[in-house]
Amino acid sequence: MTKFTHFAQRNGFLMFLIVLFIGFGLLTSGCGEDSPTANGNGNGDEVLHSDKYFMTQQGDIYLLAPSAINVSFQVLDDSGRGVYDLTVDDFIIYEDNETVLPSESKLDINKADALNYELKTVLMLDNSGSVGDSLPKIKSVAITMVNQISDYQKFAVFTFSERILQIMDFTDNVSDLTDAINTIELGSESTNLYGAVIEGVSKWQDYYSLRDSMIVQGILVLLTDGRETTHLHTLDDALTAIENKRVYTIGVGPADEVDRSSLVQLGNAGSFTADDFSQLEATFESIQKSIDQFANSFYWLHYFSPTRDFMDHDLELRIKDNQNSENSSSTLLTSFNSKWFYSKSENDVVSYRDVELNDGDRLGDLNFISGALHDPDGVIKCKKVNGWTGISNDFFNSIQTDGVFWNIVIEEAIENHSGFSTSGITSSDVWVADDGGKFAIILVQSISNSQIKFSMKAQSGSFEVQNDPPDSPYNPTPADDADGVVIETTLSWSCSDPDGDALSYDVYFGTSSNPSLVVEGYRQGSYQPEDLDCGTTYYWKIVATDNLNASTVGSVWRFTTTEQGAQPPVIPYDPHQADNGSAHGDITLSWSCSDPDGDPVTYDVYLGNSEDPTIEVSSNQTETTYSAGQLQVDTEYYWKIIASDNHGHSTTGPVWSFTNSPHYPGEEQSFELLGDVVTITMCWIPAGEFMMGRQDGEQASDSNESPRHRVTFAEGFWIGKYEVTQEQWEAVMGNNPAHDYGVGDDYPVYLVSWNDIQDFELALGNSFRLPSEAEWEYACRGGTTTRFYWGDDSGYVDTDRYAVYYQGCTAEVGTKLPNAWNLYDMSGNVWEWCEDWWNGSYNGAPDDGSAWESGDDSRRVLRGGSWDRDPRSCRSADRARSTTGARGADSGFRLVFSSSVPSP
Repeated sequence: MTKFTHFAQRNGFLMFLIVLFIGFGLLTSGCGEDSPTANGNGNGDEVLHSDKYFMTQQGDIYLLAPSAINVSFQVLDDSGRGVYDLTVDDFIIYEDNETVLPSESKLDINKADALNYELKTVLMLDNSGSVGDSLPKIKSVAITMVNQISDYQKFAVFTFSERILQIMDFTDNVSDLTDAINTIELGSESTNLYGAVIEGVSKWQDYYSLRDSMIVQGILVLLTDGRETTHLHTLDDALTAIENKRVYTIGVGPADEVDRSSLVQLGNAGSFTADDFSQLEATFESIQKSIDQFANSFYWLHYFSPTRDFMDHDLELRIKDNQNSENSSSTLLTSFNSKWFYSKSENDVVSYRDVELNDGDRLGDLNFISGALHDPDGVIKCKKVNGWTGISNDFFNSIQTDGVFWNIVIEEAIENHSGFSTSGITSSDVWVADDGGKFAIILVQSISNSQIKFSMKAQSGSFEVQNDPPDSPYNPTPADDADGVVIETTLSWSCSDPDGDALSYDVYFGTSSNPSLVVEGYRQGSYQPEDLDCGTTYYWKIVATDNLNASTVGSVWRFTTTEQGAQPPVIPYDPHQADNGSAHGDITLSWSCSDPDGDPVTYDVYLGNSEDPTIEVSSNQTETTYSAGQLQVDTEYYWKIIASDNHGHSTTGPVWSFTNSPHYPGEEQSFELLGDVVTITMCWIPAGEFMMGRQDGEQASDSNESPRHRVTFAEGFWIGKYEVTQEQWEAVMGNNPAHDYGVGDDYPVYLVSWNDIQDFELALGNSFRLPSEAEWEYACRGGTTTRFYWGDDSGYVDTDRYAVYYQGCTAEVGTKLPNAWNLYDMSGNVWEWCEDWWNGSYNGAPDDGSAWESGDDSRRVLRGGSWDRDPRSCRSADRARSTTGARGADSGFRLVFSSSVPSP
C-alpha cells in the first residue's frame, strides 16, 4: 500500500463522511481522531470502533395530528463512522421520563432509503499551465470517480485556470460525464484557486425536510497542483462563500508549489496531499464506498404519543447497551408541544372535534392539525365543520397533488354557493385560501374509492398572521427599590415571548426617573453600567422587541448605591505565583483586587514558611505586585494579602503557596541513556495544576476529552525535549524499526508498539518511563488553556509553524517551533504513546497526575497528532488509542525521567 493510500483510507475519508451532514446541524465536532495508524509494517493491528458505542445526532422534528411524532437522527460509532444496522428493538423511547410501551403507542424506525436523497457532487479540476503533462492523469482519476457514481448521486464538472468553465452540469449519465472530461485541455498559466471554490459552492443549495421526505446535499471536490496566482479573490472571500457547505481539497505535487495551508482551511470536509496524481484512484474509489455507509446511518423515528394534554413534553431516545456515557451525544433529547393532539394512536381518532377559526388566528397553528392519517382500511378521518359560505371555483380548480385529481362527493348542502365543479382536491385534510377578502378552510372527512367526503367553511375578513408582543420584562437585578447596591453592579432581567420569537433589548438608564437610552438592540439579558457614583439613586427600564418588531416597554425600576466607604475591598484574587505552583529565580508576587465603592486601596504583604504567614514584608503599598527576590530553593512558601481602603475597612485574602524550585520551566538538562554511549536532552516541567480536557464548545473537539477536570502535580518532572529518535532507539535496542516514512538519526522512531517500549525501558534499567496522559497534556500546554499551545488558531493559520501534519512522512525532530516550556513536536510528527489504559471519558480519572491503570485492558493512550493527520488532531486535548501490540507508521514516543533527581 502506498503511503498516500495508507493515510487517506484511515483518516480523510472518515473526516469527509462526518462533516457530510454538518449543514443540517447534525454534527459539529471534529472527527476521525480516535484511531492512529496501525499495521505500518504489516506486523501490528488496528482496533476499530466498539460494537456497542454509539453517538446520536438529531436532525428535523415535526408533528402530525392527531398525535404523531416524527424525528430524524443519525447514529455514529466512537470514531464518527455511520452505524446503519440498528433496528426498532435497539431503541428505547421515553416521554416525560416514562417508557413509551408498544401496547399504547406505535413505533417505527425508517432508514434513509425511505427518503428521497440526492448528493450533488461538483468536481473542480485544475487545468492551469502548471499541470502540463499531468493533465491526462487528472482526467483519468476524474473519470474513475464518476464511474463509482451512486444511485442517488449527480456530478457537475468544472475546470479552472484563470477562467472557470463548466463543462458538464449535474447529471448521473456516466457516458456524458466521461465525454465531457475527455474534452478538457490546458488553460492559461494562472490559477484562480479561490475563485474556483467560490464558483463551485455556488452550484447547489443544501435542502432538508423530513416533512417532504427529501434530502439534497452537495460536496465540492477540488483538485489542484498549485496555489492562487490571479489574486482576483482572497482566502477570506472563499471561506465566506463556503459557510457550512462541504469542500474537499486535494493538493498534488511538491510541497513548495502547493499552498497546503490554504487547502487545509478550505477543505472543511477533508484536505489531502499526494506526491503525484497516480495515487488518487484509490482515494476516489474509497470516497464513493464510504458515502454509502454514512448515508444509511440516517434514521427516522415515527411514533404516536400517548399524551393529550396541551403542554410541553420531553422526548428521549436511547440505544440499548450503549457504552457511551456522555449524555450530550449518547442520548437524543428533544421536546414537543401537544397543543393540537387529540388522540393517542392512528386507530383511535376522536370522531368530530370542533374547530373554530377567527379573524387573526395564526396560520402556523393550523399546520399542526393538517396532514393525512390512514387507518387500516385506507380511510382518512378528521373533523367535520358545519356552516359554510361561498367559496370560489377557481380555488378548487387550483388544488392537486402529484397530478392526481379526486372526485368530490358533496356530503351536505353548501349555503349560498352553487355551480362549482368537482375538479381536483388534495388528499391533505386542511387547506386555507384567501379569495377576495374571504378565507376558507376545507377539512377532508374521508377518502374512499377515489371519492372525497369533505367539510368547508368560509368567513369574511382577511386572514392575517398574528404576532403577539414579548411579555413584559421581569425579575430585575438589583431588585426594584434595592438599597446599598455596590457601584460595580450588573443589571439583569428576564423576559420571554409567547410566540417563541427571538428578542433584543433597548436599555434605558440614568439618574432621572425618565431614564435615557444607553444601548440599543442588545441581545443579552444583562448589562453592566460604567462609572456609577456612591450614594446615588439610578433608574432603568427595558424595552423588549421581537424579530417581527413588536415591542413591550417594561416598568421603570430603581436602586440606590452604597454610601462612600460603606463597603470593604473585595477579597484579593488571581495570585501569581499561582497557588500550589512552582517558582524559580527572582520571585515576583502579584494579585488582583478592587473596592466596590471605588475607594483607593493599599496592601500589606505577608510572606514566610508558616502555613499562616505572620511576617509582614511590605505595608501600605499601592501596587499589586511585590518583588521577593531570591528565595531558598526546594522550599515551600506561603503568602497572603490584606487590602485596606481609606475608610478603615480591610479584607484579608486567602493564604497561597508556592514551591521555590531549583529549576525553571523548560530548563534543559542532558541525561545518559545507556552509559555514555548516547544521551537524551530533557526539559523541566514545574509542579503546579491545570485543567485537563477540552474547553466548553471547543472547536473540532470530541466527547472523550470530557469532563474537563483539575489535575495537581505536587512535584515537577523531566520530560524529553524531543521525541525519541531512531539513533537513540538503535543505540539501545540494536535495530531501527523505522522505514518508508522518514529514516535518519534525527527522525523520530516509529513502528514501535507500547509493548516494544516496555522492552526499551527495561534495557535502560527502568530509569526512564512513558509519561502519564496527564503529564503529557500538562507538558504540552505549557501553561496555556487554548486549543493549541500557540493559541486557539481557529483558521489553522499558525499551525505550520508549530506542527508536522498532512505530509507524506515524518520530519526530523525540532524542525518546528517549541511550546512555552521548550518542548518540540508535542503537536504532530508522530503520535506519542502514554502509560495510561484507554478510557472513553475522564470520569473517574486520577487528579494527581498519575497514570490511569484501569480501563480498556487491550488499548493504551496516544497523544499529539501526527504527520498523516489533519491539524485538528494537533490540539492539546486531542486523544487517540490503539492496542498495545500495534505498530503504527505514525506512532512514536518521548520519555520521562523516572526520578525527581536528575542524573549527573
